[in-house]
Amino acid sequence: LRSAMEDPGDSLMGPLFTRVSFRVRASETRFGDTVAVCGELPEFGSWDPQGALRLHTTPDTFPVWQSDAVLIGTYVSSVQYKLVVLSPDGSVRWEPLAANRAFAVVGEELTLTEEWGRASAVPASPESAAMDPSARASGIDGARGLELPPALADAAKAAPRPIHAEPLDGTERVVMVVHKLPLTLSQDESGEWSAAWDEASMWATSIWGGGHVLNKVGCKVCFMGSPGREVRREDQPAVTRLLEAMDCFPVYIDPWELNDAYQGYTKSVLWPLLHNELPILTQGLGAQPDTAAIAAAAAAAGDDATARDMSRNASSNLSSSHYRKSKEHWSAYQIVNTLFANEIKARLQPRDLIWVHGHHLLLVPERAHRECRQVGVPVGLFVHTPFPSTTIFSALPQRKAVLEAMLHASIIGFHLYEYARNFMISSRRLLGLEEANQARGWSRVASGVLGMEFNSRPVAITVSHVGIEPAVVRSRLEKDSVRALAAAFEARVDLQDRTVLGGVEWLSSMQGAPLKLLAYESLLEAYSKYRHKVTMLQVCLPVPNRREHSAEIAAECRAVARRIHERFGRAALHYVEVDSPEAAAAAGPLQDVQLWAPEDWCVNQRLAVLLRLDVLLVTATRDGLNLLPFEYVVIRRAAGEAGVCVLSEFVGCARVLNGGIRVNPFSLSSTVEAMDRALSLSRDDADKRLSKDVAFVEANTTTSWVSLFVKDLKRVQIADTERTEAGLDGADASAAVAGGPRPTPAAPLPRKLDVESIVRAYRSASRRVLLFGLDGTLIAQDHVISHLKQNQDFTGQGQAPSPAVLHCLRSLASDPANDVHVLSGRGASDMESILGNIDRLGLAAELGYLRLTPRTSPHGSGRWERSVAPVDSAQWRSAVKKVLHWYTTRTNGSYTRWQESAAVWCYHDADPDFGRYQGQQLHQQLAQQLAPYPVSVVHSPSKCTVEVRIRAVNKGATADAILCMQHNRKADFVLCCGDDHSDEYMFAAAIARARAPLPDVVGPSPGVPLPPSTPSRRTFNITVGRKASRATLYVEDTRQVLFLLQALSQHALTGLAH
Repeated sequence: LRSAMEDPGDSLMGPLFTRVSFRVRASETRFGDTVAVCGELPEFGSWDPQGALRLHTTPDTFPVWQSDAVLIGTYVSSVQYKLVVLSPDGSVRWEPLAANRAFAVVGEELTLTEEWGRASAVPASPESAAMDPSARASGIDGARGLELPPALADAAKAAPRPIHAEPLDGTERVVMVVHKLPLTLSQDESGEWSAAWDEASMWATSIWGGGHVLNKVGCKVCFMGSPGREVRREDQPAVTRLLEAMDCFPVYIDPWELNDAYQGYTKSVLWPLLHNELPILTQGLGAQPDTAAIAAAAAAAGDDATARDMSRNASSNLSSSHYRKSKEHWSAYQIVNTLFANEIKARLQPRDLIWVHGHHLLLVPERAHRECRQVGVPVGLFVHTPFPSTTIFSALPQRKAVLEAMLHASIIGFHLYEYARNFMISSRRLLGLEEANQARGWSRVASGVLGMEFNSRPVAITVSHVGIEPAVVRSRLEKDSVRALAAAFEARVDLQDRTVLGGVEWLSSMQGAPLKLLAYESLLEAYSKYRHKVTMLQVCLPVPNRREHSAEIAAECRAVARRIHERFGRAALHYVEVDSPEAAAAAGPLQDVQLWAPEDWCVNQRLAVLLRLDVLLVTATRDGLNLLPFEYVVIRRAAGEAGVCVLSEFVGCARVLNGGIRVNPFSLSSTVEAMDRALSLSRDDADKRLSKDVAFVEANTTTSWVSLFVKDLKRVQIADTERTEAGLDGADASAAVAGGPRPTPAAPLPRKLDVESIVRAYRSASRRVLLFGLDGTLIAQDHVISHLKQNQDFTGQGQAPSPAVLHCLRSLASDPANDVHVLSGRGASDMESILGNIDRLGLAAELGYLRLTPRTSPHGSGRWERSVAPVDSAQWRSAVKKVLHWYTTRTNGSYTRWQESAAVWCYHDADPDFGRYQGQQLHQQLAQQLAPYPVSVVHSPSKCTVEVRIRAVNKGATADAILCMQHNRKADFVLCCGDDHSDEYMFAAAIARARAPLPDVVGPSPGVPLPPSTPSRRTFNITVGRKASRATLYVEDTRQVLFLLQALSQHALTGLAH
């Protein structure tokens, strides 16, 4: 394992500490004198000569005095100090200078060469001439004229390389993973199989008109999906060969599993939920009608006891049936997605780009993720439905599994920003994820691309609405078959030269066909002028495999159609259902319905209907993808006719077709007004509206949509390859998608911890220092909305580590060769209550402001001690108290925790979005108000806190103090483990101290130590979660931290004394 001394991340991220040392020529000193550096920082005694940094010399180097390296936090811009001489009799002699000396805290290492009594400070080490880039950006005094070190200069030169403008090179293959292959598979009487492209499929435009769409992208395209019908096992090889010739890869699924997955889960659970409707989970799941009937009969007969028993049994049977069936449906959905993932793995090639489509296959990215990552193949997911609000999505029992599976994709696409926003909010509130612009390791969000961070991996989220191919639509209109269908349609439906409103809808509650007919009836009631001038042509199709539901909607439509015919004549409405007479009869009488045979309905017939409509009316209550309005505007323009779209506000295309008239379909009056407005438009106004929509459709075609997403996938592949080759993951994935320049990598990603290597180093060490964070390291953290938290505590104390963790800490601390400490931002009483009963375990509360070395330790006092001198905090506390009270009263669930060194405003029990917003506002306000005070203000979204803390207090200073203890000077094994930004100071201190070893103990003569020696120290910094960090190693979660602790604690006591 690479030790911290070899860690390259410090220079790329910018050091948190500067190692400062002094070389002083003091010819006037005598034997027994000690030269010291006394200054404003606690490291230099806070202007108290007795606490000043003492220098040392030897007979060979006298009168040159040298100091050990001290770590100064880079949050300090400059330091004032003076030299003093401490005599054996206790007298103090200050150097005769009129003004204080000063130096700027810049770079990783700074050595200052001074001469007693002369005001000069010359950087002596090469490192001191290298300025930290953050210092240059902030304009720190004294930093002017300094140059970047070679490593940073090279990184800066390499950083602006732009992503290739044209990422595709023609060797790629796009695998379109769809629920059903876009073809029709048939078998003749002789058993021969044949296949033809299905023009009614979503992908028909891309195929029929067709291959040129994907060819323009510059790569080959293949389809993968279910063949759409059952194929016997013995026929599967022949069918596979047939479909492979068409660049299609079949996924064979058992009919029962397919039915449970599609009808039971996809259609009955996911479909309504994704459209913002709570599914009726008990519908059709096996209630017991006989038991219910018995209960009703018993109640009618006066047998109340039997009625109660039967009702209870009916409820119990329904409940057990519901849970059993829902579990079966979810299991079938998982199996189907796994079958698709297995087929992807079997067909995978290194140059592939995997593009998964639809809510049927939301689990595929997770199940194919590992194999695809191993060969550098990106997986994209496009959700063609809306995505609901968090309140609705939270009702899904498998919400976490579905979200996490989706987030394994490299890119997730949505049609509208509203859907992407809902998805991101659900990810944030239900999984505790961070958005790209707030996640660690993401430097910016590129234009037009959103992002989330999942498992320390960037996931790009794009918004682009799928389109149609206008050229294909126009070419169809020119065919003789379409002209013949249009002529036959005119002869079949007598429209009497009336203005025609209408549309084509599925017989589904979300499509809103009954609402449309009700609004049209109201229009004829309110406006008598339209009764003989306007007619409605409404075509409805039953939803496949949902006959009962379609029959209910059809019955509603026929009832309204009957009233319109009775009141305003049959010429006022032409209500058409595309169905067989036998099936249509199930919905009721057919006298008010014109039946068209299903075999007569095709794409060309649909175009003929749209061609005849003067006003397209869409009143869907929720519809994520409806491309009929796109076809309509192209058809009307191609025919040289005006046309107006009246679109429901709840249809996705209403957000992009801005020439249409938007309407709330739940308000009949507003729908009537919108229809009247559309019918009253002048030809010129209607043409202008149509032109605006045609311009959008022409510019946003299927070609552009496919091209954009495929190129995004390729850019992600290129970025992933470059990061893998460089060993870096700091480049912004969203920047890669946008095609702009990538920012400089923030830091190398840590490598996964090899526990065996750590254990070997641990066993071979003679003296060890182990430093652990608490929350998020030894204790699992909740990162979700408060009402979903699983680890609430109501005792007034924070959550304690598990018994297994406590056992490991007790075992490690009992080893005399170990010095074990737990560092936390919690208060002293909280820390002592949960960890104070472990012998020989050191505790650091408030990030180290208070330290407890247990009495049972040979070096311990058994009491809490301050690490820095007390400071007057009355003024800043008074100012902070008012501001925190203001925000607490306005943020439900927030509270303030007061400590000796800090004030912490906590909002983890508040609404996460509002709490984060309030935290950002509070951070800005406090940073401005407290600028004159020696405090720092830190907002931690991951911990849901805003802290005001004494500036010199951090885990890095505490870790350095522990490493500098006399009994730890010869430690040859240092392990630091933490999870958040406060632990980065600990990592940085361990790295810096490993690079600046301490001298041995002082020799017999005062002020004259023995020559320094460099211990062979191995330093292991471990962060929890894979993210940009100064740590070189990582573990996935707190469970792996426990595994590490168990592996170390199993080692027998060394028996070595301190």
